[in-house]
Amino acid sequence: LKNVLDALALVDTEPTQVYEEACHNAGIKPLTHPFWKDLPYADIYLSITPDILHQLLQGLIKHITSWILDAFNNTELDARCRSLPPNHHIHQFSQGISGTSKLAGTEHADLCRILLGLLIDLPLPKNHPPEKFFKAVHSLLDFTYLAQYPVQTSATLELMQDALDEFHANKSIFRDLGIRKDFNFPKLHWVTTHFITAIQNLGSPDNYDTSYTERLHIPLAKEPYRSSNRKDEYSQMTASNERKEKILHHAKYLQWRISGLSLSEINPLWDPPPSNRIIMTQQPSISSISLSSVIDQYGTPSLNEALLRFLLLTSNPQITQDELNYHIQFSSLPFNKVAVYHKAKFLLSDKDHSSVMSNEVDIVHARAQFTDSKHKTHSGRFDTVLVNRGTGAYEGVEGHQVAQIRLIFSLPVDVRRKSSAPEYLAYVEWFSAFTRPVEPYYLFKVQRLFQSNGQRSASIIPLINIKRSVHLFPEFSSTHIRDSTQILEGCTSFYVNEFSDRHAYATIY
Repeated sequence: LKNVLDALALVDTEPTQVYEEACHNAGIKPLTHPFWKDLPYADIYLSITPDILHQLLQGLIKHITSWILDAFNNTELDARCRSLPPNHHIHQFSQGISGTSKLAGTEHADLCRILLGLLIDLPLPKNHPPEKFFKAVHSLLDFTYLAQYPVQTSATLELMQDALDEFHANKSIFRDLGIRKDFNFPKLHWVTTHFITAIQNLGSPDNYDTSYTERLHIPLAKEPYRSSNRKDEYSQMTASNERKEKILHHAKYLQWRISGLSLSEINPLWDPPPSNRIIMTQQPSISSISLSSVIDQYGTPSLNEALLRFLLLTSNPQITQDELNYHIQFSSLPFNKVAVYHKAKFLLSDKDHSSVMSNEVDIVHARAQFTDSKHKTHSGRFDTVLVNRGTGAYEGVEGHQVAQIRLIFSLPVDVRRKSSAPEYLAYVEWFSAFTRPVEPYYLFKVQRLFQSNGQRSASIIPLINIKRSVHLFPEFSSTHIRDSTQILEGCTSFYVNEFSDRHAYATIY
């Protein structure tokens, strides 16, 4: 800082060229009497905050995306992008990513969710080994997601440093491919040199993310301007914002008076979590449908057998396997219709775990093909989910298993009462158990499970056992399907996408 102040002091005594050269040598732009030069205990450069939006999403991620497009066949990348299975957290880039330009921070965050999956099994030019490339991309994604944690500790900062070290150890692949000559650009320098130190000094980056203030341009600047007459607009915009704020305060006051709570009972910084983790519609999508129609429309060939097995185990948990098989073979269901729901909403956070997203809501779809009122046919959608098999914890994959949900339904009321079955059930088709992450992608690989008769392994489970949705990257080398509506049916091997959202990144490992 002394060198900086000495350089700034030359502005009134030396020629312009000498002054500009002194500022250049001190590493600053030529400034004229900055307000902070006479503050003896202030280093203005220490107040520069880490910024997720411009330094990471529109900085590193923008660079890494362009490097990927330079390294691989763009036609294949776009085809893979269009064939990714749908998920609540995944944006479908229907035109691919090679033609995208002028992306906002939201679009770059959407790219983070799918970048690694687009590269699986793709060969690099000139037969370069892909390990370094995947490690470099994975490490930058790791750093980006770790930086967005709402709570930073010495452990998370150490993980961020490990991710940076991993990137620098493998970044030479971009030079070998002719994509980069050097890595001397400001955003990488700031992230590498100052990001972690700034977090230690100033706190977690989400406190300083400029995406919050940029979002306020709309309600606090653009909308008030549109409501003005474009003449002497500043006073009108100020009055408009002031009135909106007064209305908001008055509405909050009325809400408090109507609730009848005292001030000591209100904590404006904390909303109590809902009593139920699952939110369902008040009425089912189909109030009554026959089991045979369900089997045909929703693709659930083992539904009757799975229902018998579930009801027998629910009413008699101590039943032996031989007795269970006997009853399944010679028994029949006491009903032939169920109520069907086409989606379920899950809340991902709870009071015991800090939120890692501003909107931790997850939606799972299980909907058969249908034709709308305009005679347009819509493909069915059956999402993949992460199921707690009874021993799973809030974090980690141990005790969990991936499944595809084919049906969300409810049994008749009298059957539920007799069997003590839960109100909401799900028919799921299983994937293989979690093993170690597969290198060089460092993602979990799962495959469909099949019975001895060739049918997919399926079960009926309580809907509450589903933890959340999970997005899968197809193993593109094992299938020629490039259709997002068919990829889950036509491909048998997948990689679990831990980058689908911040909650998945924090809990799937």
